[in-house]
Amino acid sequence: MSSTSKKQNEHLTREDIQAYLSTHDEREKRVIEGKALNNDFDTDALEGWSAYGAGISDLKQLDKKYTPSPKTWMIYSGITIMLIVTGIYFYTRQQDQPVQIAAVSIEKTDYILPDSVANLVEVPNNERITLDEIKVIKQPVKQATKAKESEKKEVVIEKEQIEVNELPVVKPAVTTETQTLQKIKAKEMYLNNLKLIDYRNYRKKPELTVESIQLSGVPADKEIKEEQLKKSAISSIEIPYYDYISKTTLLLDEGAYKKALARCNIILSHYPDDVNALFYSGICYYNLAEYNRAIEAFKLCMESKFNNFDEEAEWMLANSYQANGEKDKAKTLFQSIKEKGGFYSKKP
Repeated sequence: MSSTSKKQNEHLTREDIQAYLSTHDEREKRVIEGKALNNDFDTDALEGWSAYGAGISDLKQLDKKYTPSPKTWMIYSGITIMLIVTGIYFYTRQQDQPVQIAAVSIEKTDYILPDSVANLVEVPNNERITLDEIKVIKQPVKQATKAKESEKKEVVIEKEQIEVNELPVVKPAVTTETQTLQKIKAKEMYLNNLKLIDYRNYRKKPELTVESIQLSGVPADKEIKEEQLKKSAISSIEIPYYDYISKTTLLLDEGAYKKALARCNIILSHYPDDVNALFYSGICYYNLAEYNRAIEAFKLCMESKFNNFDEEAEWMLANSYQANGEKDKAKTLFQSIKEKGGFYSKKP
């Protein structure tokens, strides 16, 4: 490497600047200035320091400003360590504690049934009458269409098989359970595919006062025990009729007759003439071998001013008489149903 390029690579050092600023020897200054000429940056820097009139003390102040002191590093390190330790502590503490859930309110009948219902025993499966045997389940549109087409064919082939909604022929020799009264068909709705009277058209903001259990501080991963429920506070809440009957139909569809019955009884405590609760409580009583209560429920259902469930209630009443050993009443009622025609006249 040539001496010229070597000189170009040499830069002023901190010691050169300090010497230039502190010396009064003009010869020494000329040597440093000559060294600065090898690099434009050094030349500008030296001129800047000279024009500024800076001294050694200014360099020391810059050192203090831009060079972190050992104490500063110690403070930063200490804070970082404290944050890490604190985070580990709280994380470990949360892992050791059981997960808590916020206070919740549940309906009492979801877990605790009245003794009058809890002590009932369901009949064997082969003795039950399920909802799919009764004309209360909403049929798919396609099936309904096929049924109508089938009926049209029957009209052409055999008039005897036509199903019509005619008034029953009154015969003095036959007595029925249906009372003579002015009846109307109410507006209907289907919830969970089960037929219901839509009481929103006949009651102003129907609501039910229901007992609820207040649960708090129960671990989310633990099952709620009956002892805990009995010790919990009980309060009353208002539930819209629509929401309450919707959950009830879901329980009926699942075959949870005891829970469904408890809910129907709550509805009847508010609305004693509620046809929905009367009919479906009768179904529950029948499948829980409480035939006397089933008979009472179906009779009240048929005495209502709404006739939406009359056909179903009459057939279930006949079955209830038969299951209760009242053969003559059952026979008379089955005969009346057969003579009226309709869906249940063809059932065994």
